[in-house]
Amino acid sequence: MERKYIYIIIVLLSITLVITDYYVNRSLTSVINPNDFNANNSLSIYDEVSNTENTSTKDVTSFTITNVQDDKNIEEYKYNLRINNVKGVYNYKLGNEDGYIVFSANGEATITIKSNQVLIIYDIPLDSAYSITQSINNKYKTYIGNSETNVIDGVVTSNNNVTFNNNAINKSETKPEVENPPVKPNTKPQTNPNTIDQVSFAVILLIASLISLIIFNRLKVKRFE
Repeated sequence: MERKYIYIIIVLLSITLVITDYYVNRSLTSVINPNDFNANNSLSIYDEVSNTENTSTKDVTSFTITNVQDDKNIEEYKYNLRINNVKGVYNYKLGNEDGYIVFSANGEATITIKSNQVLIIYDIPLDSAYSITQSINNKYKTYIGNSETNVIDGVVTSNNNVTFNNNAINKSETKPEVENPPVKPNTKPQTNPNTIDQVSFAVILLIASLISLIIFNRLKVKRFE
């Protein structure tokens, strides 16, 4: 192979490595940045996807939704949520699993909760108006407090716990007790996912590989004298 072609390949690979290093450093900077700490030394996590900030301060709280069912059957209920002042990605705990829920720009999100599961969403702003609707299951009657309904509207408080009681129609027609079952405290997850830079990194490597293959296919291979 002629020496000049070897130089061209080396230059292209060097450019690829520089671009890759830039995106990797950018990924690390976006995860933890000194500017992310506010005056109270609480870490503010910036989400590139939604362009929102979820800051752990006294102005946010955990929002709990409890699904109570009076039998051992496993049913799935679809919950439509709308919370003012909320958009982007938020941490949650559903049963024993941690995850992430995405709210639209209008504060709307949908999630499935099974029978007798508890959902906790973290960092919800206090005093935000909310509306929650549980899907209808024809085998059960749904009560919130003493009212037969599957919809609740309210304002987020520091000890917010919304409970949907689902009573099997063929077992009981009586209304449930107002008292809610105790909710086991959970530990809040500490980090958010960061997938944008991983995708960029993979795309760059793919482009570099394609360029290298094209160059090798076009070169005329010669033996060194």
